Amino acid sequence: MTPRTLIALFLMAIVSTAAAVWSYQANHHLTVDVTQGERVLPGLVNKVNDVATIVTKDAKGSIRIEHHDKGWVVAGSGYPADPDKVQKVLVSLVELTKLEPKTSAPAKYGQLNVDDPTSIASKSHLVSLLDKNGRTIAAIVLGKQAPGRAGAGKDAEYVRVEGKARSWLAMGRVDASSDITRWVDATVMELSVDHVERARIIHPDGDVLEVYHNGTTSAGTAKFDIVGAIPAGKKIKSDIGVRYTATDLANVDFVNVRPVKAGTKEVSRAELEMADGLKIGYRLIEEDGKGWITVKVLAKGKDEKQADAITKRVAGWEYELSDYKVKQFKKRLTDLLE
Repeated sequence: MTPRTLIALFLMAIVSTAAAVWSYQANHHLTVDVTQGERVLPGLVNKVNDVATIVTKDAKGSIRIEHHDKGWVVAGSGYPADPDKVQKVLVSLVELTKLEPKTSAPAKYGQLNVDDPTSIASKSHLVSLLDKNGRTIAAIVLGKQAPGRAGAGKDAEYVRVEGKARSWLAMGRVDASSDITRWVDATVMELSVDHVERARIIHPDGDVLEVYHNGTTSAGTAKFDIVGAIPAGKKIKSDIGVRYTATDLANVDFVNVRPVKAGTKEVSRAELEMADGLKIGYRLIEEDGKGWITVKVLAKGKDEKQADAITKRVAGWEYELSDYKVKQFKKRLTDLLE
């Protein structure tokens, strides 16, 4: 993200924003404040390129996104932030425009979700923008979103500038929270299941669930069958369940990420073999009720560039999975039979 890119985006947004504000005012009867139609953070457009740190706090916790020489990263872990997501937040903050004045009474802040974001019951988010010296450029409490309230298909959101009593209905929408997936690309692996040859899940007790690509379905998608004999008196619950064994290894997203921790006990391993020879290995561990995986390229296959890119992205990191995904990495043959 360069200063020139941001400035160009802001200039293009000014025209559309002004038109939307005029449309809203023309179709809504309200008490007009003298500052209506102004930017919520009027000085930010001239200082946005000085932003070096973004801090978001809410009832679930906090996250700090910092700009380093190599780009935006999550403070603490150093995991790369998605520059497009960071840019979207900054642009959205600049574009926030006052539509209608709302309550100045702290007792009523909760109705608009612009109350203290660190309160257990709060649904607000406090976003602070800091310069390289740690000085605050802007800070705003983001509250309840109001889809379509700005007219002409434009969304609105209730906001309150930190330290100010007045809250506002503002045109615009800022998606910012302490959830790390709001700031990073949460993809661990994204491969076409139609190009999967084999997928296996290996348990410490020796139990192995393995499926293989065996032709196509009537719908033209890859069909998968179980390797090995089905126990007497049992049958497969559904073909889609077998297919998901491959799908869930080929497409993996995370809910959190950290540097790899040593000395953790393995719960299961998984392997994914692709048609071009690429082979991916996963290792699942559990800690405090949460499942984490590490990923390794076991064989590069024909596309060495792709394999090297995967290694570069996943090496040294451990990814927390959703509860659903953890179950998939712990799946056994018995889970597919009835």
